Amino acid sequence: MTSVDPTIRTGVYIVPSDPGQRRRLLGQDTGALGAVVDELFPMVYHNIVHQPLRWAEAVTEEIRSSTDSRVLPVLQIEAVNSDGWDWGPAMQPHDKEAAHAAARRDPVGAVLFPGEALIAI
Repeated sequence: MTSVDPTIRTGVYIVPSDPGQRRRLLGQDTGALGAVVDELFPMVYHNIVHQPLRWAEAVTEEIRSSTDSRVLPVLQIEAVNSDGWDWGPAMQPHDKEAAHAAARRDPVGAVLFPGEALIAI
């Protein structure tokens, strides 16, 4: 194929680690990636890594400060899953509501993980 459709948006999922580590170990330089893709998606699944929601917001802001691309955090809103994966400790209703509220107030938007959990909110 020799042409590209400019209406197709591209994005990259970003591992939420220290920026130097992210570049060195994963090759994810958010500034450089932002120059070639439309959107960056930090996988800030705070509950899985036993961090407070404010950690997810801080990582998102750090990534936003490094790029001109649109940055949409992927926020965790549920820990229960049927496949037996460890998604962290059980999230109480107020935890889920707080994550959902953070997604709604984000000035750019957010992706909710897992999406099926929206049905229960």
